[in-house]
Amino acid sequence: MTETKITYFDAHTHHVYDADSDVLGVFQWMAHESFLEDFGRFFSVGIHPWFIQQWQLEQDLDFVRSCSQRSECLAIGECGLDALVATPMKVQSQIFEAHIDLALELQKPLVIHCVRAFTELFAILDKRERLPRIMIHGFNKNEETAMACIDRGFYLSFGADLLAFGHLQKTFQKVPTDRILLESDQKIQIIADVYHMAQSKRPTDQMIELVQQNFNQFYFG
Repeated sequence: MTETKITYFDAHTHHVYDADSDVLGVFQWMAHESFLEDFGRFFSVGIHPWFIQQWQLEQDLDFVRSCSQRSECLAIGECGLDALVATPMKVQSQIFEAHIDLALELQKPLVIHCVRAFTELFAILDKRERLPRIMIHGFNKNEETAMACIDRGFYLSFGADLLAFGHLQKTFQKVPTDRILLESDQKIQIIADVYHMAQSKRPTDQMIELVQQNFNQFYFG
């Protein structure tokens, strides 16, 4: 039986790809979801700001810690800050800091969700003497925010919004090649569409090769 060649690397996804797919994805496991012991795919695990349940935080953090010990777990997260949810920012920040600590302890990278809270995010991260490798997933902000992330050594992962927004395409063109990742997240667009758009906006770059290299560097160090 011929082994399928991996063509696309999906840095953050809520889709489970078939074993014979030409996509290698990192599935996002949420703390409120039941874990499948025989899942058999690469994944990250964390408490998403949308699903913080303060009455069972210890239970959810224990779930994250337990799942993160598995060899298939490549990263901690997604986790982070979201100004549009009802959970107080103080509580979100405490949970986020717990994820940072776990990523450092396990020497695994961190996948961050950040919505309208980059000032607060930078304040938390900038006070730290050490940080894990960091990816801002679903990046859709302006060039100034992108460069603030790049200056801190973060990776930026672009998804379906890259297909729709001209301002984001312009920002994408300014990001250094060694900081680019691509993802499908929860969107219906297949990862190949995101790759094709990325390639069209940076025609002199070999998008498949550079994303593979960045994927390996981010997840495997």
